[in-house]
Amino acid sequence: MSTSRKNAARAAPVAVTSEDVAYHEASGTYQAVFDPSSQLVSEAVLTTVAEAASAEPLDLPPLYGAVDPDALNALLGARDRSRPTEGVAVSFAYAGFAVDIDGAGTVVVSSNAALDPSPER
Repeated sequence: MSTSRKNAARAAPVAVTSEDVAYHEASGTYQAVFDPSSQLVSEAVLTTVAEAASAEPLDLPPLYGAVDPDALNALLGARDRSRPTEGVAVSFAYAGFAVDIDGAGTVVVSSNAALDPSPER
């Protein structure tokens, strides 16, 4: 194993934490930026949605009920330079929220009123 591979194997991934999720009052969204080379996209989604829902990630429904996590990680995750992710974006509904992810590593979570079956009163 080369030295760079050994160092890469030892480096711990830097995860998006709840402290990395920012609420943007003007747009009513929660946003987080993650590094696809060091964190799974699906983990960044779970952390951001959990923060928006004021819940723990393990309290959320399984992500695979909304999107295939492996496909999401493959599409927007770490890639070699020959397969850039600029211009790639994925949007889906999950746990009552609209989730938008772009190839630059930004997760945006907003309330999805269209998914709320309860009428406004």
